[in-house]
Amino acid sequence: MNERDKLVLLELQNKIYQHEQTISQLVKIVASTNKKMTELMMNQNNTTASRLLIK
Repeated sequence: MNERDKLVLLELQNKIYQHEQTISQLVKIVASTNKKMTELMMNQNNTTASRLLIK
């Protein structure tokens, strides 16, 4: 493997690392969004159930 090949390999490794970090951040964002959506849906369901009991 010559120096150019090593440089190309290193650049590819860096790009892969950057992509892994981006994917990790996106997964965290999706998880946070899903958690918030679940909380909102549960609150809405509890509010709806309370309204039905009041009637």
